[in-house]
Amino acid sequence: MVGVFNFIVMANTSDILAAANSLNASIQGFAAAQDSRKGRKWATEQNEKLMQYNAEQTQLARQWSEQMWQKQIEYNTPSQQMARAAAAGINPYAAFSNLGSLDGSSSFPSSSAASAPPPVDYSSFTPTKDFAAVAGSGITSALGILQLTKNSNTLQSEIGQSQQDYIAKSLSNMLLNGDVSLLPNKN
Repeated sequence: MVGVFNFIVMANTSDILAAANSLNASIQGFAAAQDSRKGRKWATEQNEKLMQYNAEQTQLARQWSEQMWQKQIEYNTPSQQMARAAAAGINPYAAFSNLGSLDGSSSFPSSSAASAPPPVDYSSFTPTKDFAAVAGSGITSALGILQLTKNSNTLQSEIGQSQQDYIAKSLSNMLLNGDVSLLPNKN
C-alpha cells in the first residue's frame, strides 16, 4: 500500500509541477501582454509628441520666413532706397534715374526676345547617297594613309641599304688606295 501511496503522491507532485509551470507561463504571458500594451501606449504618446513638435517647428519656420519676406519688401521700397542713397551722400533722384550718369549719356534698358535659330533645310539631303560619299571618302583616306606608311617604310629601308652600300664602297676604296688612317689602330 505504501507503494501505491507513493505513486499517487508522485503523480500528484508531477501534476502539481505541471500546473505550476502552466500557471507560471500564464502569468508571464499576461505580464508580457501588459508590457506590450504599455509599450504601444508609450510609442503612440511619443509619436503624438513628435508630430506636435514638428507642427510647431513648421509654423515657426513659416512665421520666420514671412517676417524675412516682409523685411525684404520694406527694405526695397523706393522710399527706403532713396533714404539710403541720401544717407550715403548720393543724389537719390539722380541715382534712380537714367539722367544721372556721369558722362552725360543716357542709356535705357532694353531687352530683346529670344529667337530660335533658322530651320535647317534637309530637302537636298539623301541619307544613302551622302553616307556612301562619306564612307567612300573615309575608305579612300584610310587607303592613302596605308600607302604612305608602306612608302615610308620602303624609303627607310632603301635609305638604310644605301647608307650601308656607301660605307662599304668607301671602306673598299680606302683599302684599295692604301689609306688606313681612319681605321682603328690595333697596337
